[in-house]
Amino acid sequence: MNILNKIKSNRVFKIVIVFLAIYLGFDLAFEDEFLSKLQHPGGRHDLFGDSFQLSEEVLENYIITKYPIAYERNRPNYSNVSNYIKSNSDTSYYEDRRLLDLHKSCGNCIGKDRLITPRRIGYVKAETKLKVLYKFYYKYEERMLSSNNKFYYYIVQDVESGQKYEIRDNDLKDIIKKGSTNLRDDAKLMVKTVKGFKDGKMNSIYYCLYEGYYSEYSFNQFLGDFKLSSEIKFDFKSKESLKHYICLDISFKTVEAYLTFAYYISDW
Repeated sequence: MNILNKIKSNRVFKIVIVFLAIYLGFDLAFEDEFLSKLQHPGGRHDLFGDSFQLSEEVLENYIITKYPIAYERNRPNYSNVSNYIKSNSDTSYYEDRRLLDLHKSCGNCIGKDRLITPRRIGYVKAETKLKVLYKFYYKYEERMLSSNNKFYYYIVQDVESGQKYEIRDNDLKDIIKKGSTNLRDDAKLMVKTVKGFKDGKMNSIYYCLYEGYYSEYSFNQFLGDFKLSSEIKFDFKSKESLKHYICLDISFKTVEAYLTFAYYISDW
């Protein structure tokens, strides 16, 4: 107790506390004043103690994709889930689709405390014209722990279809500089496989998976968890063994169904 009293009476300690109070108060007041001027309907959100800013500046820059670019859609929105899910599952902020920022590992991601919406993987075709609309940031609540606690994103729009996507600033820079980023090869390989696919009709592919991990039960469980039973059909009785793999014909009704299956099944 004596030590605590000495600390409280220490002049330097008091000066530090006053300085922090003034600094944080000014910082928060400045941020509130700045953000209150934003007119975009997205506005500002304070979610999970974190801050979001959607810039009112319309950027109107255009880029042309040089390669197919993968996207993920149907993530739960950050404002509509529990704190636990925010901490342990990928979410969206403004738009339903996120370009490139995919996390392939899906172990235990279907549980009620993890993934609460069935993911879908798709792609934006090469030579697609994208308009860069807005920039926003996501800021961690632990502002005192890091000087680099803001993560910037852009909202881009497919000029032809009108579809909007979120994309991290570094990923957007990579697209501008190199045409795509770390998922370029994955996306190109998958898109090459589905060339000629016709959405709405069953497209058959001879698919091979590591034998030790898959059974008819696990296939059905995957389709149920991802709500793909109406879009993917297979006959496990037709399977063949090839060294350490099982191979069978699997039919996919949509490109998204195939890409989602191909992307997640090995790590699910």
